[in-house]
Amino acid sequence: MHLLVKKRCTLKEHLAFNASAQAYGYDVRKLEAQTGKVIDTAATIISTVMKPFGFTKEMIGLTGTCALEHFTSTIAEELLSNPDIQAMFQDETMYHLWMWHAVEENEHKAVAFDVYEAMYGQGVKAYFMRSLALVIAMGLIFITQSYFTATLLKTDGKLTWRDTKYMLKFMYGYKGFMTRQIPTLLAFLRPNFHPNDDDTTELLNKWRAELGFNPH
Repeated sequence: MHLLVKKRCTLKEHLAFNASAQAYGYDVRKLEAQTGKVIDTAATIISTVMKPFGFTKEMIGLTGTCALEHFTSTIAEELLSNPDIQAMFQDETMYHLWMWHAVEENEHKAVAFDVYEAMYGQGVKAYFMRSLALVIAMGLIFITQSYFTATLLKTDGKLTWRDTKYMLKFMYGYKGFMTRQIPTLLAFLRPNFHPNDDDTTELLNKWRAELGFNPH
């Protein structure tokens, strides 16, 4: 029940964020629709290719969810842990919204993974599929993220070589936002990996207190 309530709150906050972004000229609905199309297309292609080898569409869909949840929880942990990133927020409402969402992402980071292991076990087949899912997910995220970043920069009138170079350095340079997280992301490839190996309990408790909400 708690998870359902949190998901309902998440949907409400997503709608509020989308409305705010739309007001500033960012067509996030279009970007979300494009994201959904990319995910659906990838799932269909992978399911078709892997079906002869005994991998069902349901298994592929669930393991894709596991990979994406690992990515989002990793990003969320970085957001909660990095004061430099937090200092970039210029709007107090958006700051609290993103921090709240980051906490929520970490709270349920193991749910899909636990369901996957309960359904498909920890054998070679299950491990192969989740490893493949991470590799594919990372590739798709890099492509879509790059496209969306370019789209947003264009909306701001900043799609210039100077701003693009800054963004690439910020994201993928030495100790960049994404490059710092590579070890955590790749931990997913360990045969005995579990999302809760990275214990964020203390971090989440700190932010729950700061944001003023009770997880129960």
